Amino acid sequence: MEYTIKLVGALPKGDPNGFEDSQLAEELADDQLHNRTRMRAAVVIYDVKDTVVGDEGVITNKVRVRCVQPVLTDAGRRTVEGVLRDEYAAQTGAAMLPFDVQSVTKAAFADLPRTPSEVDEEEERERENMSPHDELRRHLERAHGREDAHLLTDAEADHRHEADHDGDMPEMLQHDREWHGWTRADLEASEAESDGDPDGPGENGVILTPLSDSDEDERPAVPMAEFRP
Repeated sequence: MEYTIKLVGALPKGDPNGFEDSQLAEELADDQLHNRTRMRAAVVIYDVKDTVVGDEGVITNKVRVRCVQPVLTDAGRRTVEGVLRDEYAAQTGAAMLPFDVQSVTKAAFADLPRTPSEVDEEEERERENMSPHDELRRHLERAHGREDAHLLTDAEADHRHEADHDGDMPEMLQHDREWHGWTRADLEASEAESDGDPDGPGENGVILTPLSDSDEDERPAVPMAEFRP
């Protein structure tokens, strides 16, 4: 027997609907007008309005939203970020969010101020649940500028890594073939080593700077995070 869930009905009216906030509505409209749209978080409370059995025996639960509260404070958003990760793990048994979910959640919380130690702790938790090829894909993304690395199979990731080091990598991104760093600490240490070598990257060095205008079509710039204490 197959069970499904379907969202029905409109949002509640009055106080249970946190979207009925003129100040928030103005902020959202301003963001949209200036192309500053981004993912945002909200907490939803729901119940089941009805359960029906379809012609083919599929049982559908019709869920309605009874209360919705946008999460606007940094403290609240930090809590929701952790809850999303922990609840996904509890529901699915997966230690890591899949890339499509991770890309949405990161977009929703990317602007939260984080200290380097907070970033390091989060990345260490991530690393504990990653396979060597998971780390290689993240390395390709962050140190090689391969934004689609998450889509590569293990064999494709190995091939892409070797091909890059065999000559298809801009000089400014070159680094030792055996170095697979991807965390903030890895990249910062490698950048510091490169800065100390006037002749270019050291044995394990990688220069983390955007490409010049002439190279933009060859490879996207390496994404750099801003860490604010």
